[in-house]
Amino acid sequence: MCYDNVSKADLFNKHFASISSVPDEVLSKPLPPFNYITNLRIPPLTIEPFAVHRDLIGLNSRKSNGFDNLPNQLLKSCSMSLATPFSLLFKFILATNRYKRSWKIASVIPLHISGPTYGISNYRPITILHSVSKVFQMFALFKVLVKSPQDGGANNNLVDIISALTFLLFLLIKSK
Repeated sequence: MCYDNVSKADLFNKHFASISSVPDEVLSKPLPPFNYITNLRIPPLTIEPFAVHRDLIGLNSRKSNGFDNLPNQLLKSCSMSLATPFSLLFKFILATNRYKRSWKIASVIPLHISGPTYGISNYRPITILHSVSKVFQMFALFKVLVKSPQDGGANNNLVDIISALTFLLFLLIKSK
């Protein structure tokens, strides 16, 4: 049994790492060459304040604060004022291929799922991210997965999903 917070944190860390780690032999292998299977590419994302406003309004107020401690309700309430500065920030991220290092930091906390609270296997990890980074990710995925009506309506095919995820991974890896 653990009674102090540091021991509890270490115990959760070891448990979560044991159920979700990638073996070292997998991590040490180089990535295979990437071959396109289609001529389709992600078009440049146009970032307009109204679209960022839409994503800010779409935040779930009942979810916890992000890692930056900004409540979703605050971002929603100030969405009109924040839409333009955030759209400029997002344009800068895309233009420079640099994703804020601090947005990659997350807090993993244990969430009790069922059974006795003293059983460590009765918890699952949840990740708390920066609120603004979640808005950027939502925006990028929305733009790729759900095209605007002038672009022909919704387009939720697998190629678009893979392309969107590849693009976000590229941003994350490029800015290391």
